[in-house]
Formats: sequence, structure tokens, C-alpha cells
Amino acid sequence: MTKSMLALFTFAAAVLLAGCAAQIRGDHSGADAGRVVIGLGVAEDSNFHAVRMYYRRVDPSAAPGERRPEGTFTSYHGLTLMRATQARDYSNDKDSGVVLVQAIPAGDYEMHRFRLDVAGGNYTPTTTFSVRFTVRPGEAVYLGNYQVHTAKVTDIHGRATALGPRFAVANRFDSDLALARAKDTSLPAKATNGTPDLRLVRSPLFVAAAAAGSR
Repeated sequence: MTKSMLALFTFAAAVLLAGCAAQIRGDHSGADAGRVVIGLGVAEDSNFHAVRMYYRRVDPSAAPGERRPEGTFTSYHGLTLMRATQARDYSNDKDSGVVLVQAIPAGDYEMHRFRLDVAGGNYTPTTTFSVRFTVRPGEAVYLGNYQVHTAKVTDIHGRATALGPRFAVANRFDSDLALARAKDTSLPAKATNGTPDLRLVRSPLFVAAAAAGSR
């Protein structure tokens, strides 16, 4: 191997390791591991192919815009070039989705951005938000159920205008935990309901499921 090739290989390996270091893995197995459970999906009137919700540790000392390690909750819907759809954990005439379980280190976290894939492109919000949650070692925390839909408003002439994607947030603690335990029998017996109080989230991107017309 020539020196130039060796240098290129070393650089590529460093970039790969740096990319891996910038991720929060969902299969942490240390003594400080806790479990997070979340329901994630789409309303039946939406055409999103993938829903990705990103989270990171809460760090009061972080500078604005500072890039920090992230974890991701992902729900795939329909065939794409990269991946086939996931099996639905629940489905009805209003929405469908999956219940995800991850093991991550104990600490304070926030869901802070999302990405929605649609045919020919994707959507990411321009406004910031913070949906916080706490993970405790040896315990599980339920983050709520999030169904993305396209919000609309009717003007004075009766015409519907799309406002853009919104997440309908619901507390489905009992049903989602039952689905989670069926998928992961090692889920801790102690589980906390961490469905957020939307009055504290204070973001138009998240609305109560009843207001969005979800079940």
C-alpha cells in the first residue's frame, strides 16, 4: 500500500469513526441503561414515506447551533428506494404506526427536530422546539404517541389551506406499553408515563390528538 493510499484510508477511517461518535445508539447495555418507548406514525390522510424524530442530551452549557450526538426514532411507511415499510404495530381508519423501544444511557434528553420524507423530497421544520424527557437506569419511560398529519385551516370562503405537518400527540400508555412488552420481553417492570404536557412544549408543531382528529 502506497503512502498516499494509506493516508487516504486513515482519513476515511477517521471520518467514519467521527460519524459513529456523533450518534446515540439505541442498544446501550451498560449499567446506566434505561429504556424509552414511543409510538410514531402517520395519519391516514398523509403521504409521508418516513418519519424521523431526533433527540439529544440536554446540555445547558452547549453553544447555540453546536452539533451534538443525536439518536433517532424512525417509522417507515411504504416502499422507498432505500428501505421497505416496517410492519405496523397498530393500524385503523385514522392512523397507523409502530411502537419503538430503545436502550440509552440515563440522563436528560430532548426531542429537538424531525424530518419527514415525501415523494421527491423531504420536510424539516424551520422553527425550533424541545420535548424533554428523562431516562433512569433500569427503568422505562413512555414518551407518548406521535402521529404526523397535514394540518389545514378553512378560510372565510370555505376553502381549505394546508398549514404544513403537525404531530398529533396522544397518551396511549397502556396500549403502547402492551405492544412494547410483546416486542421486548426484557422491558423493565417499572415504566413512567412521560407523555408531554403540550402547554409546556409551547410549539404549534405539536397538538393534542383530539384537536387533530386522531383517536
